[in-house]
Amino acid sequence: MTGKMLLAAGLLTVAALAGAPAAQATFPGRDGSLVVERMVGNKQPDLFLMRPDGTGAQRLTASGAWEEKPEWSADGAQIMYSRWRPVTHQPGVFDIGLSAMDASARHQRVIVPPSPRDVVTQDWSPDGRRILLEIATGHPNGRQGHGARQSDLAVVDADGSHFRRLTRTAAIESMAVWSPDGKRIAFASDRQVKGKEDLPRGGRAFEIYTMSANGIDIRRITHNHVPDLYPTWQPLRPWCPVVPPMKGTQSCVDAR
Repeated sequence: MTGKMLLAAGLLTVAALAGAPAAQATFPGRDGSLVVERMVGNKQPDLFLMRPDGTGAQRLTASGAWEEKPEWSADGAQIMYSRWRPVTHQPGVFDIGLSAMDASARHQRVIVPPSPRDVVTQDWSPDGRRILLEIATGHPNGRQGHGARQSDLAVVDADGSHFRRLTRTAAIESMAVWSPDGKRIAFASDRQVKGKEDLPRGGRAFEIYTMSANGIDIRRITHNHVPDLYPTWQPLRPWCPVVPPMKGTQSCVDAR
């Protein structure tokens, strides 16, 4: 079951599902190229670039770490991806960070290094200058229950500088996405239970919220007893620029 709500920057679609997550998609490269995650030697996933018909595959990463979840920037110039680093003396346990590179893979950089505070989800800003992050910890303060987990939202510049936290709660703040004009953020959270119940990630306590890009003006927009997950903003009209219109021209920030 899905619902649609009309917001200032366009339509926001919410998946109200108790089961599988929404499919993940990325912007194509400048020439329609695909980046895929592929298992190498049944050991770890690496990233490969290929043509839309699957030919011409080129390996982009070979660091020995797990590299997955690639996502193109809107202009097709950058690819960000998760990097998993094994934790010493803890088989099967990883710290998760975030890296980025150009399509040639010659210029790779660390945005957030792997650490016990995992980067769980991420989203490019429409102009490609910032990245929205979900930063998680397995041992939060204020959240009860064995195996409890907590996460907050943060934003960082595309070069890894100016990390700044947007939320700081005992709840799980997750699945955050930018609006098409970059002015607001939609996310799923169980913050209404104040993190005191040991509820599963994506469970019935999850509702959809929006906030301004600097983390203020938080608004709850769903009130259900079923999971509301994976908000997705409808894009602006194809001819609508991300940058503000020139003086004297018509604004098209309101897509409807």
